[in-house]
Amino acid sequence: MTYKSEENFIRRGGFTLIEILTTIVIIGVLATAAVPIGQLMIIRQQEKLLKEALSDTRRALDQFYEHYRTFPASFMELRGLAPPNFTISYLRDAPPVNPFTGDQYDWVVVTSGVTEYNDFGCYETGCHEFIDHNRRVFQNEADLDTSGNPNPANPLAGKAKCCDSCTGYWGIWDIKYPRDDRLAINETLYKDW
Repeated sequence: MTYKSEENFIRRGGFTLIEILTTIVIIGVLATAAVPIGQLMIIRQQEKLLKEALSDTRRALDQFYEHYRTFPASFMELRGLAPPNFTISYLRDAPPVNPFTGDQYDWVVVTSGVTEYNDFGCYETGCHEFIDHNRRVFQNEADLDTSGNPNPANPLAGKAKCCDSCTGYWGIWDIKYPRDDRLAINETLYKDW
């Protein structure tokens, strides 16, 4: 028996095309399974941050009310940056950053209307509208439309009167998530947290 050469019996190193394609398909399947898990982990982290922000803010509002017997009329008061009356800091970042949007002013403010000037039920308004209203009251600007009636764009206009041209300071009673359609992982609405 004669052997033609040793080269016929030695296999050359490397992978076949089939082996490479099979490996790529397996890696692709594993990667597609990992993406939803990664997204779920990000959403859980954001939900955790949302719960902490809401909890910290509500705790600070309760402490503020317990100390001053009024709800804060601005986020500056919660930060202790409204001298001479409100110098105790209850919340370093007020309002907190919304973890889903990254916007500090993307909240619905539940305003009690309960300050030293008025007292009646709770209403919801956007954070910017709340700040703008209390700025107008501070500057004694009217919250009226062009015909002299309460501004229809402002649902709280005309609810209380501290003077002829304003509706009184609104106090921050609570903050809520701004959108009505976002469901949490546990099937509850973020706005109900």
